[in-house]
Amino acid sequence: MVKYCKKTLLLAAMLSTTSVHAGFLADVNKKLEDVNKALGATPSTSQSVKATGRGLPTPTEGQLKAIDSALKVKGNNAALVNAIAEASESISGFIKIQTCIMDDRRGALLNIYAAPGTDEYNPMFYPMYPAGRMQYHDKSSCVSVVRMNGWEMPAKNALKFEVVYVSDSSGESVKEQHLLVKQSSGEWLFRH
Repeated sequence: MVKYCKKTLLLAAMLSTTSVHAGFLADVNKKLEDVNKALGATPSTSQSVKATGRGLPTPTEGQLKAIDSALKVKGNNAALVNAIAEASESISGFIKIQTCIMDDRRGALLNIYAAPGTDEYNPMFYPMYPAGRMQYHDKSSCVSVVRMNGWEMPAKNALKFEVVYVSDSSGESVKEQHLLVKQSSGEWLFRH
């Protein structure tokens, strides 16, 4: 009888330890899967919208159209207009993720658009997402882009602009400056 009780207790202890470890390992595996997806992704508009499926709200069709519309810049400066057109895929992808980040641990989703050496999009703490600076925004929805303006080229391979983000739920707005640098590969990536 004592031998039977010892075996039962040992088996119960092993099963409880295994289930605790299995749950922990499943959590770790899920987090690593998210990181691998973010690191393995290539910047494209369709992938940026898919990235919002990783714990982020989904932008509305109107919000997506507003971003695309804001990137149709016309003007007399041909070099600037051409640079915006070249960079528009990276800008669009970045902004579509940026508008849907709702907590400061999602900055790593932007790293697929980060220039080499840029460490602003920290996976542990990214305080610069627009919704994080809006006290009353409904965190179950993305913020909208009202406009992109102030376009300038501080260098032949650099593009600077401002984005005005607004909360449809609270009316709060935030302005943010962004800077992209053209890489030797021809790709435009964010420095901040």
